[in-house]
Amino acid sequence: MDSISGHKIPVSAIIPTCNRLNALKKTLKSVSQQCAQPVEIIIIDASENDDTMNLCKYAITGLLSKLIWYKANEKGAALQRNQGTELAISDFILYLDDDIFLEKNCLEEIWNGIQISPNIGGVGAFVTNQKYQTPGRVTKFMYRLMSGAKLESYAGKCIGPAWNIWPEHHKSSKESIQVDWLSTVCVLYRRYILPQPVFPKIFTGYSYMEDVYLSLTVAKTLELHLIPNAEIFHDSQPGDHKKSAFKISKMQLVNRHFVMRHVMGRKSFKDYSKLFLLEVFFTISHMKKIKNVIPYFGGKVAGTFDIMTSKKIID
Repeated sequence: MDSISGHKIPVSAIIPTCNRLNALKKTLKSVSQQCAQPVEIIIIDASENDDTMNLCKYAITGLLSKLIWYKANEKGAALQRNQGTELAISDFILYLDDDIFLEKNCLEEIWNGIQISPNIGGVGAFVTNQKYQTPGRVTKFMYRLMSGAKLESYAGKCIGPAWNIWPEHHKSSKESIQVDWLSTVCVLYRRYILPQPVFPKIFTGYSYMEDVYLSLTVAKTLELHLIPNAEIFHDSQPGDHKKSAFKISKMQLVNRHFVMRHVMGRKSFKDYSKLFLLEVFFTISHMKKIKNVIPYFGGKVAGTFDIMTSKKIID
């Protein structure tokens, strides 16, 4: 795409990153090929070297956005997004991961999408390689059990103890699709509706479910929509935050409980029973993928202990 035909939109893009120079290069290159580009891109960098800083010093062909680099005050995707949001100048905040590829006209589509109505607080792009899958019998039973209702489709829903389900992609549709939650891999929010701080400090490191927390919080006031013609590919990269089976397992339980209790307001014995059943279901479903079984179960035990004893989590 010829950058001459491009234009800036009044959006501040925030990209947290850590030791992912090559992935970030590809992400920024895909932004430079968009016909609509953010007025600024703020890189919050937790890398252990200066490679990312040096990248931001040089012009990227076709990139119209002002590229700004900051050293991360605290390491962690959510905390880095907090820092970037505080530094942003625009009334619209675009959260991007550092390992995505934006398809043609993606940013133009989501920018137009949020302009449809002032009742729309956030819009997101479809992740082409992370889609809603038609559920089998057991999964369909779990959907119904967790939601408490039989629905035609559970795509894009967040049910029971904060079980967020990927949306179904109908590219042929011209209408935006209202959903319960949005992923932070590529999402645009009206700044005024964001909580302060955007993410609480419980979301550290990998920041599992921080996107569900934020989008459910926004959805209490305004609608969330997905834009059919806005697409990205999420080229998920390995990182230090994904190496510890114990930490990830614990984080998944603790963070889901936090969203269930503090955002969705689900605190009854029935809700906790569903949380237990969901964890069992996830464990059985992913047993073949769990490489380190002992650390995984250790994380669940530690997470349960934290939920039962920590005032920061329970109160």
